[in-house]
Amino acid sequence: RFTQGPETRVFGVMGYPVAHSISPAVHNAAFGEAGFDGVYVPMPVAPGWESFKATALSLVEDGSLHFGGASVTIPHKEHLVRLANEQGWAIDAVSARTGAANTLVVRGPGSCEVWNTDVAAAVGLLDAALDGVARRRVGVIGAGGVGRAIATGLVDAGAEVAVFNRNVERASDVCAKINDGRESTGTPPGQALPRSLEDIETSACEAVVNATPIGMLGTDWATESPITPASLRGMTPCRVVFDTVYVPRQTPLIRAAEAAGKSVIFGVEMFAGQAAAQGELWAGETCRRVDYAAKSREVLENGRR
Repeated sequence: RFTQGPETRVFGVMGYPVAHSISPAVHNAAFGEAGFDGVYVPMPVAPGWESFKATALSLVEDGSLHFGGASVTIPHKEHLVRLANEQGWAIDAVSARTGAANTLVVRGPGSCEVWNTDVAAAVGLLDAALDGVARRRVGVIGAGGVGRAIATGLVDAGAEVAVFNRNVERASDVCAKINDGRESTGTPPGQALPRSLEDIETSACEAVVNATPIGMLGTDWATESPITPASLRGMTPCRVVFDTVYVPRQTPLIRAAEAAGKSVIFGVEMFAGQAAAQGELWAGETCRRVDYAAKSREVLENGRR
């Protein structure tokens, strides 16, 4: 429970759809525990660049709202970086490198920052599950903002990444951009290779990541899996399946992976990691002591939004 006042900072989640998002429940609980005077609300923004630009700028430029920033999700993560470049906002290195961001921070009038907290969360989880991602072969399904960001982080950490997409031409374009700008983070950088989704069973990947909304509650694909159970059983080298979708916790892909005997990484684990980083960006030290993982699990278990 919290009380809003004239100085309460306003935050939200911008995307479409957002009705499924646990972000409002988690961030509001974190703000309350930390004693931070903020409120976090759903902000549905229709797909498209113009919709996102108009909404974001109206929020940023409204001096009476005390708008402090937002989580930005599908389908607007690439739009956020485009807007930041257009407006001359500060962009962190990961967002600039990947072309996608998930966090907007408003410091003051005309002073905004754009960050990507997804990459560190995702790569950290895979690094732990695989005992290091360097020189591992990892498949990433999806060539959108989420897929490109995760693939970039993995390549920079030394992994060989197969980017699977139904549109192989888009995957090729994404891989070329990743490889052209790859950086070493202590190990020789890996590489990104475009692949058709039809080839995933023979890809010899040790881990695979779903970076699409397939399986997400509230979408047209809620009952679907990006990989069929039969293909999962045939992917012998694959021992880890990671679904970035977190609502529901047990997605069709996660259920199929567990049935095939694979280790799984739930989307809520990535959500908690990136949310904790967002909380610190918005509220500073006050949110650092909050256990976002516990709060995220609690919200999912209680079915709260």
